Amino acid sequence: MVKLLESQRSLEISQFYSTYIKSLATFINKCNILFLLPAKYPEFLKTATYKDVIWIYEQVEDLISSLVNVIQFPMFCKSYRIYKYLYGLMFVDLGKFYKICAVSISDLIGIK
Repeated sequence: MVKLLESQRSLEISQFYSTYIKSLATFINKCNILFLLPAKYPEFLKTATYKDVIWIYEQVEDLISSLVNVIQFPMFCKSYRIYKYLYGLMFVDLGKFYKICAVSISDLIGIK
């Protein structure tokens, strides 16, 4: 029974992670903000239209939601080395996404 639950949990995490990777690939193909240094975000967003900034924010918000779906299983992830590694990488991504959100929102409302 425990093995069945573990395999179901593993499958569920893999599906969430697959969704995250697909969303990330789509976002990267349409926008190159992830390749910039955080100091360059404001400069990039100044050249973008408000529609583009809102689109970036919405995409990043979707990516954050996808990551949160995977991260919601911390105890399970800590018990397997592969998930520990992915868990760490996802937190790095999460920090970068939150930085993009903060910069894009401040740009939209005019905070410098």
